[in-house]
Amino acid sequence: MPKNPHPEEEVALLRIKLLGKDYWRTHLVEDPTVVPVPGNHYTMFTDLKLVPRLAAAFQAELDRPTA
Repeated sequence: MPKNPHPEEEVALLRIKLLGKDYWRTHLVEDPTVVPVPGNHYTMFTDLKLVPRLAAAFQAELDRPTA
C-alpha cells in the first residue's frame, strides 16, 4: 500500500477512478495483508531510490511463514 496518495492533478489527467479498499476485497477469498511502502502507485516503480525498499517489502512478505 503506497504511503503517498496520488496527486489530484495526476488522477484527473490520467482519468483514474479511485476505488476504495472494500471494492477490491470483493475479488478476494480472504482479507489482504496491507504493507505500507514509500511512494505512490507510479513512483514506487519509477523512483529508483524507492525500488529497493519495495523489493525488500515484497521479499519480507514472501519469506513470512504461512499458517
